[in-house]
Amino acid sequence: MNTISPTADAEALTATILQKLGELGETLATAESCTGGAIAHAIARIPGASGAFRGSVVAYSPDVKRHLLGVPDLYLDDIGIVSRETAMAMAAGVSHALDADWALSTTGYAGPAGGDARYPVGTVCLAIYARRHPQCAQTMTAHFVGNRAQCIHSATQYALQMLKNTLSLLNCNNQTQFS
Repeated sequence: MNTISPTADAEALTATILQKLGELGETLATAESCTGGAIAHAIARIPGASGAFRGSVVAYSPDVKRHLLGVPDLYLDDIGIVSRETAMAMAAGVSHALDADWALSTTGYAGPAGGDARYPVGTVCLAIYARRHPQCAQTMTAHFVGNRAQCIHSATQYALQMLKNTLSLLNCNNQTQFS
């Protein structure tokens, strides 16, 4: 499996993701909090992206996460807005809301404010939801350094690489090749 590199070229990553989704005949949506639409922007920059990209929800507010994406109160109020559980609920919610086969989400603290002892500034929780491939669903917590723009850029690259790596484990006959 490829390693995840936050310095990989977003355009090449995104083109590969869109090509693979096209081969699979599947679609993608994103739910973004701390990345503020940067992932959707990277995807929409690729000509022909509309063949696989359904859209994005920038769910910056807890109320948007709750009411539009269906993130449970338990996650937002008790577990935390920045948590792997919230990230997965966001991904599942945008998949259902936009009728997408795959969903990618981010929630975190890009800085300079926010964060706490458990999740300091630079912490981002990411999730991949895969409606037709439930075994591909995953969450991850990553920590990025730098200023706000650098954290957003790194989280965007990381999320795209994470999705590319997951998609690379599928063949075009929708058979999973996990070991």
